[in-house]
Formats: sequence, C-alpha cells, structure tokens
Amino acid sequence: MKGGILSYFLFGTIHLAFLIGIVFPKWGWFSLLGLIPLLGYLAFKPSRVEYDFKDHLSSIIIFAIGFFLTKIISVFGGLPVVYASAITGLAFAFVKLKFAPSLPAIIYAGSFAGMVSGDRVGEDWMYISICLLGGTLMHLLKDNFNGVGGKLGSIGFGALLIPLIFIEGYYLPVHRLELVGYNLILVAFLILLSIVVAGVVYLIHNKTKINAIASSSLVTILMLFVLGGYAIDFHLGPLIFGASFVGMSSKKVLRIPYLLLSAILFGLMYYSMFTFLQGFGGTLGTMACLSCLVGVLFQRILSKT
Repeated sequence: MKGGILSYFLFGTIHLAFLIGIVFPKWGWFSLLGLIPLLGYLAFKPSRVEYDFKDHLSSIIIFAIGFFLTKIISVFGGLPVVYASAITGLAFAFVKLKFAPSLPAIIYAGSFAGMVSGDRVGEDWMYISICLLGGTLMHLLKDNFNGVGGKLGSIGFGALLIPLIFIEGYYLPVHRLELVGYNLILVAFLILLSIVVAGVVYLIHNKTKINAIASSSLVTILMLFVLGGYAIDFHLGPLIFGASFVGMSSKKVLRIPYLLLSAILFGLMYYSMFTFLQGFGGTLGTMACLSCLVGVLFQRILSKT
C-alpha cells in the first residue's frame, strides 16, 4: 500500500473518531464542519511508509515510557496531568540517540496518551493496547504530516481508540458552557491567550536552536508557574498546553498570519469543547491539529489567488 494512502487513512481515522466521539455529541450535525480541516491533508506530500521491525518495537517501548512516566508523575507526584505531560516532554526534549532519533517526539506523544484518566481506562489490557497502538501509529506516521502542530497529540488520542470503544458513554460532558453574556469576555481572553502562547512557542523554535518539543513544554511550565493557582482555578492550563501545540508548527508549513488564524480557532474550540475533553488524552493536540490544518488550507488557497 502506498504511504500516502496509508497515512491519510490513519490520520483521517483519528480525526474522524474525534469528530464522531467528542464533537458530534456536543454540536450534532454542525460537527460536519470538522471535515473541512481534513482537506488540509492535500497540502502535504505523502511519503511511502517503510516498515522496520526494530524501529516499530522501539517506538512501542518509548511510547510506553512516555505514557507511564506521565502517569507516575501525575498520580504519585500529585500534579495535574498537564504539568505531568509537560515535565515528561521537557525531560526528554534534548535527548539524542542514534538508534532512536525520534525519541523526544515519541515520548511526548506517549505523555499525551498518559493524560487519560483511570476512569476512562480501567483494565490492564487497555494500557497495553494504548502503548501498542500508539507506538505503531508513531512508526507508521513518522515521515508524514511533519511540521503541523498537534500531530503528536493526534497520535496520542489515536492510541486510545481501541480501549475507548469499550467504554459506554465515554463522551458525556460534566457540564456545558454557553456563549452568552459575560462569557463573551472569557472567549476574547481565551483567544488572546491562545494567540500569545502559540506565537511565543512558534517564534522560539523557528527563530532559535530550541526544538519544538522543548519550546512547547518549557513555555507551558513557565506560564503555569507564573499563573500559579489561577491556571487551575480558571482551567487555563489545558488551554496554554494546547495552544503551545499550535505553536509547534514549522514555518515551512504554516506562516505567521495563518498561525494566528489557527490559534484563534483553537481558542474558540477550547471554549466550546473543554468540558467534553475531561479525562481524555491527546484531545488538546487533536484540536490543535485540526486548527492548524484549517490554517494550512487557507494558506494553500490564498497563496494560489
């Protein structure tokens, strides 16, 4: 099977699962608008998937390290999962191994899957399936869709697909937010914060020698430290973390004007969907990826006019 077809199928399956399982229960048939970002796939030149058993095996092991380390930091360290995932990513961001050049990326993707709550995944076999599927997706998609923010988060969410289909009612919300009254101020604030975070991360890794993973995790940790309890009380941690994924986009894939568009879309999506994401892993990255794909799509269309 040609790499392009396989990569489109895998990435498309992840994003469609997100739209059906997470977005549709909230927005109904309006969630069909979520298919628009998938047209952004066409902006990427597909690479043939070359299977390598050793690389596949190492991807599974490394993904599992990221997954369980995030769990350990969160559970035994008593930290929110956003903090745990960011710390895990930063700890391995600068690690370079000849036999595993993609180790930081795989660790980071595994940490996103590790953000899933125990209520969502309760059986031991589910943890095993998450690591097996996550490592497999990393191996098969490592050479495709590179440079678009949220790719790793999408893979983290994709790793959860097998166990989650066995959990009845997994998409039900805790409560709903309505876009009325004083909440319009909240919307504006979330969008502004999303733009700032995405822009800072984008400039750091595109203008310096600091890689995208280090930029995302470091900016998240620093901002959460500065905001302190406010980040928890007002649910700003997930927004900051997710917006940092938008900023992980490469300047070769997404130019600044379209990065800002993607950041705005992410802020809106976060506001409308946050309460539907609780307990899941990889959903922030998936939203970031869909937002970035819209930016990529607009960039492609407008550059030809």
